Amino acid sequence: MKMLKPFNSFIKEDIWRHFIEVPFHKTKDFIKFAKSNGVPIKFGDSDGVSFVSYFLKTEEDKIKARRLFEEFWNTITECGMGYEFDTAEEAEIGAISLGILGSHMIENGKYHPGATHGEFELALQTLIKKKKVNPVTEEVIVADKKDTITMDIPLLVRIMELSREDIKSDADLHIVVSNMLEMKSKTLTMDDYDKIAKIK
Repeated sequence: MKMLKPFNSFIKEDIWRHFIEVPFHKTKDFIKFAKSNGVPIKFGDSDGVSFVSYFLKTEEDKIKARRLFEEFWNTITECGMGYEFDTAEEAEIGAISLGILGSHMIENGKYHPGATHGEFELALQTLIKKKKVNPVTEEVIVADKKDTITMDIPLLVRIMELSREDIKSDADLHIVVSNMLEMKSKTLTMDDYDKIAKIK
């Protein structure tokens, strides 16, 4: 009597069993980028506003895809790539992720989110400057704190006089600024002037 194979032996194992979920973007660009870096990948799903998912074959591919997406995400947010769409409707969906509405045509016949290019640029810069989530580690990325100096008005006037009358080169100017930065933890006053003006 011939034995039948178990039913499940006829079912091929699903090789696309790993997936990543990442922030919304233009999917075709990332698929092309991942494949060009040797990672087999296919589109999974998207809510059209906040997330996109992809399927991968192996755990190793999943790790690589997350690393590649971090690189891709940094690029599209820093220069506006990924926000260039083929249709006005797609651009309007992209606009939602930037907190704006509408779309407008650009020089190459494609579309950017936002009613005007100025609105798009402002929204993009706001996205870059605010806290972002690293799509690989899911940690919050905080922009480096800018160096700031606080001083009272009499010192400000004296520093302006110094720069006009006594500072003769860019090198000297940088020394003065460095001197001030060394004391940035407090409000600078005329009591600090000698240390600030010390060039040699």
